[in-house]
Amino acid sequence: MQRRKLAKLAWIGFLISLPLFVLLCGCGASVPNLFPIAAGQSSSITDPAAQQVLTLTNQERTKIGLSALKWNSLLAASGADHCQDMIDKNYFAHVSPDGTSPGDRATAAGYKWSWIGENIAAGYATPQDVMTGWMNSPEHKENILRPEFTELGLGIRTDTDGRIYWAQEFGTPSTTTGWQ
Repeated sequence: MQRRKLAKLAWIGFLISLPLFVLLCGCGASVPNLFPIAAGQSSSITDPAAQQVLTLTNQERTKIGLSALKWNSLLAASGADHCQDMIDKNYFAHVSPDGTSPGDRATAAGYKWSWIGENIAAGYATPQDVMTGWMNSPEHKENILRPEFTELGLGIRTDTDGRIYWAQEFGTPSTTTGWQ
């Protein structure tokens, strides 16, 4: 818990001290981690909808000659937690009401990253529908086709009204250890 607070304070200090601002409201978001630590872990997909989104994402990437993304369970956990948080706190944004960003969530899930990005959506009924929506949005499409990303996780949650929330989490694991 103390490490999470320190990581969050370091991130907040970084955002305040440097003139690097990233537009994160309502669109795809990605930002490099200037302070990466050791690489994350990957595992297999158990959710058929998540498998379909990964497949559709990789089809779009390979159409233009990019490498396929590998599944990462830590990114999936980060996305699932974000979907549930949006449902529980009744908001829809990349940054939570408490200021937690996609990078904060990935770090809290245990993912050690050098690049992180996120696409969110709500109200789409199927993996094909949400992918069509993301590919029709320039900002979301940019994340899907960003060559720096090597891994993907997907969180899916449904609210009490049956509305489905999607959080597509992109990452590139860090290749260094400690602060640079």
